[in-house]
Amino acid sequence: MKEFETAIKKWILHPLAPLLLGLIPCILVVFLHFKSLSALNSLQNDAIYLKTKQHLVEKTSKIETDLIAQMSQADKSYLENQIETLHFLEPEIKKLGALLQTDPNQHEQKNRFDFLNSGKNALRFRQENFQRVGKIQEMEAKQVHPVEMNREDVKALLSRIENVKIGEHLPGNRPPDLLIKQFELIKKPLPSNEEVFLVNVELIKRESLHE
Repeated sequence: MKEFETAIKKWILHPLAPLLLGLIPCILVVFLHFKSLSALNSLQNDAIYLKTKQHLVEKTSKIETDLIAQMSQADKSYLENQIETLHFLEPEIKKLGALLQTDPNQHEQKNRFDFLNSGKNALRFRQENFQRVGKIQEMEAKQVHPVEMNREDVKALLSRIENVKIGEHLPGNRPPDLLIKQFELIKKPLPSNEEVFLVNVELIKRESLHE
């Protein structure tokens, strides 16, 4: 104990002791300043996080509100009226028609022309697996058979499904909520220079049930 007291007295009597003691308040002020800045930065970060979260909640809420409004106003026969009525490969049909007028004995071209005009290359959906959650009905819509399309036809189809403008193709009127479950796109080899794809799509369709 005496040795500790001796050391304290020796330190106090040191010439630099008053200077060091005088620096203690400055050190405390600097420490408290940086501690205050750290707390302020933490508070600012919390405020930014809460504001971002609020915007996200508001945006999500608006999306949900718009989606419910879209489903409540949707055309119950949208697939039949807006998608199954699409016509495909019209440029090729026109070329084949003009060619056959010049030479109607080209059997391969005539068979192709007859196929494209027969209605066999039209979209047809089979709706199944109906489920109901509250006032929302969900179902799966599967193509009955693959359909041949060119690049612009695919854009037109996706525009009707996604409810957005794609190039020059506009969405349909009063669509339900459509989600693509599966989309197969296979390029078909043809002797002509036409770019043709075999398309097979499966959709999930959601709409409101009106009591």
